[in-house]
Amino acid sequence: MDASLVVKRFHDFWKNGDFCDYKISTSDDVIFNVHKTYMAATSGYFYAMLNSTNTMIESQTHHVKLQNISSRGILPVLECMYGKADANISMDNMSDVLNAASMLQVKAALETCEAVLLTL
Repeated sequence: MDASLVVKRFHDFWKNGDFCDYKISTSDDVIFNVHKTYMAATSGYFYAMLNSTNTMIESQTHHVKLQNISSRGILPVLECMYGKADANISMDNMSDVLNAASMLQVKAALETCEAVLLTL
């Protein structure tokens, strides 16, 4: 199976809520259902937190509270992680998205932010 098809399927699974096994809650108490393994595969932050050698409670549970990330910032980052080419990033949410993308170490979201800024 082609890697781009795998990413598309995970995006579809995520949008439909299929097979989600982990929850991310934000500073404004919005909860996002995600795929734990996919988060670890696409984010350096989640990989460090969730890998099997880690003793952090988040690696043992099915939930993490991200104290410094808003739902406004994380949703476009999740869209980038799940392969959505036209993630909703604009000047209105840029600061929040950059904060989330930087903290979570999501290169695709940072690159999308850069592309938006270059169009100004």
